[in-house]
Amino acid sequence: WQAAAERVQASATMDFVPDQPVKITGRLNSTGGKFASPDGSKLGENFAVDGDFELRTDPVKHSIGVGGKFRADAGELLWGKFFADLKMQQPVIELQADYFRDLDRFDCRRCNFNLTKIGSVDVSGSVEGFSQSPKLRLQARSANFLPGGFYEFVLRSSFNREYPLLDKLTLGGELAFQCQIHGDLQSLITEGDLSLKAGELREQPEGWQIGPITLNLPFQISWLGSPQASSAKPQIGVLAIEQARFGSQSVGRITAAISLSNNALIFPQPIHAGIFGGTIEISALRWPDVINDPKQLSFSAEMKRLQLDDL
Repeated sequence: WQAAAERVQASATMDFVPDQPVKITGRLNSTGGKFASPDGSKLGENFAVDGDFELRTDPVKHSIGVGGKFRADAGELLWGKFFADLKMQQPVIELQADYFRDLDRFDCRRCNFNLTKIGSVDVSGSVEGFSQSPKLRLQARSANFLPGGFYEFVLRSSFNREYPLLDKLTLGGELAFQCQIHGDLQSLITEGDLSLKAGELREQPEGWQIGPITLNLPFQISWLGSPQASSAKPQIGVLAIEQARFGSQSVGRITAAISLSNNALIFPQPIHAGIFGGTIEISALRWPDVINDPKQLSFSAEMKRLQLDDL
């Protein structure tokens, strides 16, 4: 990896007492920051970062404590296919953490990540083998995560050329979640619960609309690596859609059981909807691996008494 900056300015004060931890407090400001991975697939440039920091070295515990609050006022990030302009989000990171040299362990007592148009996420836990082969044991939670802001920041700007439909979609609602993340970087496992309220999905301008949507979903998914077979019985959540509109057609309230376990997104019971003057029943709707292969799905549909003029 390579990193550089056009300008770095720091001011600091050190408190030193023999046989006691050394404490350094100060402020850091940098502009024109940039970095690049060896293969060029991960790039960052034009970073402007400032914030207050605190460092503590404890010779008895062989540890280094890190604390502070940092804000990025500008920066452009390219991570594979993902591109982001940080100026619109102004991310803020607050952390209180310790690194133990003898154990090569990083303990995050509290790490908070906040983006203006997405919300904040609190993370705590530890990373074993931090400098060699990291193994994560983390907990993450958020009470005000905005799917619409995440969609705009992560998906639309990065994939709208590959999928033009993304430019026409708008998401709404507020998401809350809590989860545990564990495993190495080749096979991360995440499990927890999430809930969505006042969700909405619509096509602009004046296209179809689905919502309000509420969702309560226990989940267990694997990132990066292939999902491991699990004998645990999937936990069932509930999806409720108050209404949907497609042109002149409208659909009333729909409720459905839903599960997301071992990367398989499944609707275990039939879904009934009244539309086109008749009814549609969708059964056995499932994505076997919604994380690694979201395009693969299967279902069966039975339609009754549809009015052909409406259809």
